[in-house]
Amino acid sequence: MCNNRAQKRVNFAICVFVVLLLSLSLSQQAIATEPYDVILDQNGVRITYIGMQYDGLRTEFNMSIENNTNNTIFISHRNLSVNDVTIIGIFGKSLEPNTIAERSLSISNDRLAENGITTIENIRLSITARVTEPERRPLFESAPITITPTGAIAAPPYSPPPPLPPLPSPLPQPSPMPSPPPEPSPPPAPPTEIAVIQVIEHFGTWTGSGARTARLYADSTTFQRLMLGGSEVSSTLYTVTSGSTVITLSAGYISTLTNGTHNFRAEFSGGHAYLPLVISRAFGTVPQTGVPDIINYAVVMVVSALLATALSVRLFLHAKTWIFPKRK
Repeated sequence: MCNNRAQKRVNFAICVFVVLLLSLSLSQQAIATEPYDVILDQNGVRITYIGMQYDGLRTEFNMSIENNTNNTIFISHRNLSVNDVTIIGIFGKSLEPNTIAERSLSISNDRLAENGITTIENIRLSITARVTEPERRPLFESAPITITPTGAIAAPPYSPPPPLPPLPSPLPQPSPMPSPPPEPSPPPAPPTEIAVIQVIEHFGTWTGSGARTARLYADSTTFQRLMLGGSEVSSTLYTVTSGSTVITLSAGYISTLTNGTHNFRAEFSGGHAYLPLVISRAFGTVPQTGVPDIINYAVVMVVSALLATALSVRLFLHAKTWIFPKRK
């Protein structure tokens, strides 16, 4: 009978111990009271509370962070409170895979004093971790963590800054001076001379095929017209593009021009430029309009006459020998 009672007591104690362990596990709340306590060990991230330091301007809680994952992560905090008073602090650290680094949770002493906190009794916060490389995604957000620092340092009492001295009264402004009489209008400026625009590249020489392009140092938006021999060239026979100004004559239009030099004049709102085009077709060709080239035509006629004369002389001599053979 005594053994049964003792066994029941042991079983009851074991049950109570298991229930306590389950309660602590379900709460998922870490409490650190002494330096070098592990306050978080989750998803390959381990954070150890090292201790607290005070430098007069801020109170810092030092922590060691271990990244045991194969990813680059960023650690930060949420829901920070000191002595159950919500407060703003600074904490964040980026860690490469499988590295260890130290980082401090920093709280301004002025903020502590503004909230009436002179002695730090406890700190509560949640730790968040997110993966930054090779992809961006959240890793976890921990349950609330409580840190109870030992030997807490009292923050100095808050004293508001002294009020600013009142601004001096403005000096009396002097009476405005009478405005001077309006100045006479300047004489009209003399008419500006039309500038000669610099040419980067002329049309050059056309030998029988393709379009020809000229380039000028001018804004293409100021181009007005293209002239040849005092007449305006139809805009359908050429194109104008930017860079600075590029004028391209179509091959069909060029083929209608006779051999020789043709001086085009490109006119802009601020000047003009001369663009010579040399037509040099192969021997014997004529413009597409059907009008023969006078020089080429004359050369062809002279050569044809000479060939006809030579052939006539040769036939005459051959016929004379045949009609009047030499006597033996």
